[in-house]
Amino acid sequence: MRTLGTFVVALSLSVFGLSVTGTAAQATTEGDICNAKWPGRNGSMHAWDGTDCSGDYLGGTTGNDLNWGDGIGGFTNANNRASSVMNAGFFGGRDMVAFYFLPGGTGSYACLAPGELYADYLGDNTFTNGANMNNNIMAHKWVTSADCAAGSWIT
Repeated sequence: MRTLGTFVVALSLSVFGLSVTGTAAQATTEGDICNAKWPGRNGSMHAWDGTDCSGDYLGGTTGNDLNWGDGIGGFTNANNRASSVMNAGFFGGRDMVAFYFLPGGTGSYACLAPGELYADYLGDNTFTNGANMNNNIMAHKWVTSADCAAGSWIT
């Protein structure tokens, strides 16, 4: 009888242990790596080629870069590679980052507000022309909220 009781207790603990382990594994959520990389409000924006601010770091800057593929500016050889982006800009004025489908800072775009902090997977978002944002950014610039039309917000 004692052996059966020990077995039942051990089995119960084992099942509970598996439950705890499963819960701990599920506690990893989207944005965990982005949260860890958050630099605080320092006036910059950043991009990575992987989701959740992982993979190759494509660059970061406090200024505009109207051609991510021209080899100059905050982003070099980064055209059509970003899968996650971050806005650590200061609130007020030009605090939105507009990401563009084509180089030059005109045409189809999508805006990331400073309060949104980051987009951990751009595949959930589209430019104003309807194109998916994942691996499709070619430029960015800092703009005001008035420059961002309804439906252009990255979430």
